[in-house]
Amino acid sequence: MSTPTRVKQEETPAAVKQEETPAKDTTTSISSPCPSSSTLKSPGGGRGPKCDVCGFRDGRHGMKMVSCTECKVHVHRDCYGMPTYIKDEFVCWACQAVGKSFYVHHRDNNTHQRVKLQVTQTERPQICDLCGHQDDDMHAMHPVYDTYGPRARQLHVPITNDNNDDTTKRRLVWAHTICGFFLCTQNCMYAVSQEGTTHEGLEDNPKDDRSINPELQLEDDDDDEDEENDLYDGFAPSHHFVYYVPKDANGVVQHTSRSREINRRQQLKCEICNQDDTADHVYRIPVQCSAGERTEPREHRVKHSDLQLDKNESCTHAFHVGCARFTMPQEHKRVLYFPGLPDDSTAKPVRCIYCPVHAKDINKKEHGRRLQQQDDQLQAHKAKRKLAMAQKYGRALTLSSPTKRIKTGEDDSSLPALERVKRDLEARVIHIRKEQGKAWIQEQKKLWSKRLSKEELKAVWKHAKEHAYKVWEKHNGS
Repeated sequence: MSTPTRVKQEETPAAVKQEETPAKDTTTSISSPCPSSSTLKSPGGGRGPKCDVCGFRDGRHGMKMVSCTECKVHVHRDCYGMPTYIKDEFVCWACQAVGKSFYVHHRDNNTHQRVKLQVTQTERPQICDLCGHQDDDMHAMHPVYDTYGPRARQLHVPITNDNNDDTTKRRLVWAHTICGFFLCTQNCMYAVSQEGTTHEGLEDNPKDDRSINPELQLEDDDDDEDEENDLYDGFAPSHHFVYYVPKDANGVVQHTSRSREINRRQQLKCEICNQDDTADHVYRIPVQCSAGERTEPREHRVKHSDLQLDKNESCTHAFHVGCARFTMPQEHKRVLYFPGLPDDSTAKPVRCIYCPVHAKDINKKEHGRRLQQQDDQLQAHKAKRKLAMAQKYGRALTLSSPTKRIKTGEDDSSLPALERVKRDLEARVIHIRKEQGKAWIQEQKKLWSKRLSKEELKAVWKHAKEHAYKVWEKHNGS
């Protein structure tokens, strides 16, 4: 991603750091307004409701639409990450939380000792802490937790600036489903099931509420770990999102790869709400326009005539996902989300956000020949790179005549067989890397089975690397 164009000024923060001192065993409650379901607007007009996450109607790509029996919010089962045990009667996570009390992790601001704090969800949550957007319409929501596993608790923020009040009111942290799943692809968050696991294929147990309302563990030996779980793939059931920024006993952030990425993105400023996201107790995360990114779908990339795609140029305008999706009427759709289909390899996930200029690009009709020429040039450039990679990592690769002409630049119009060539190259590179990894693993096992001094370790390790490379080169050159 390109260098951000807007970075916060540290000397003029928009929000002041807040400190609260809640009493032990204190029960607080939320008082956020919530409209009745009778005031909800139908997002689909006269042709049926639209999914609050992806924006498509029932039956799109075979996805089934369901509606919450309490708030009437409409979602596709795949878009919401719905557990398989839910059949007909569907109550969203936000409505299920109303009236319940939750134990949360909290440390006293003076003693830094962990205290037992309880927060009650009295109203259906409507504000999204990942974008800050709140309106009169109901949206699909997911809770946001501090980590994964049975020790995870929902995050919470103060709702008052009165630091002298021992019963400082706090509210639980919630997120729009679209904001959470979108940020899962940005290496900032990940989604987990009701049991607190990210493993694929595990089904939620509706009777197991350990991660929903468990008794708070007060031991001090539960050190935070730098978990690096795989990102949510869009098909496993999801109960909450994990916003993992570990802190020590003094409140100092212990940076991980995700916390660094969150901190980097929070230096950006949303061009719609223009809020400061660097203050304490703020979980908003801006993202940049997807135009020109390598993860952008190919059919969209070729429509950006103002970007030099061969030089990996991308747009740097930043927005909150919820601000771009729900704020003000829009001439062109700016947030594109599709979870993908598990049984269809051609229906891949799509998660893109665009500035107004590039949103207009992807919604306009294609200009035939110009776009086709850009597409051909892009694919030829990719083919050249893959050919160079295959030649670098493997000698056994044989090239057909059309491929050789594309490689040498003699015939860039030979694109009918380009997809087949690309598949062959990708398969070859994957095979080579697997064989190389096996050779390295064997040498590592031999190395660590010996007890060596520091000097001996350096010498043996150097010899092992040379030997592993020779084995791999011999295997792939035969």
